Amino acid sequence: MRIIVLSGEIDVMDVELALLADGIVVLETTRVGAMNVDQKVRDRLQQAGKLHAGEDYEEEDALLHLSIDVPLVLDGYPQVGWSDYLVYTKTFGSPIDAAKKYGIQAVAAWFSAGGIQDKFVYWTRGLDSVVPVAIRSIANKETRLYGRS
Repeated sequence: MRIIVLSGEIDVMDVELALLADGIVVLETTRVGAMNVDQKVRDRLQQAGKLHAGEDYEEEDALLHLSIDVPLVLDGYPQVGWSDYLVYTKTFGSPIDAAKKYGIQAVAAWFSAGGIQDKFVYWTRGLDSVVPVAIRSIANKETRLYGRS
């Protein structure tokens, strides 16, 4: 499964594409920034007929805005950071409970790789296994491989 972590100036189109392809995307920004991105993506999906609102709501096409607390170690001290993530239930191929665990894994990997990439692509085979992580920086258009060998 692929999970994209977006940070910095988040492009709504990147969020929409990640949700349509993978069903989950992590937003490393402020809570207000994540709420703004959520609303813009929600509007775009509704206009495209891919998300229904009000009485047309169907559980299988919901867009969920969730937050997770991620345990991290910064300068040798344990910390907890909060991250927002969106789940589009129509394309997310796992139970919603799994989204939290995937989100935590993706944020921890992003942070371990420096936490400065605008677009971080995290691959996992499941909740307990980790594979190498490909990181693509939008700023310099290069892709590097990180992770365990």
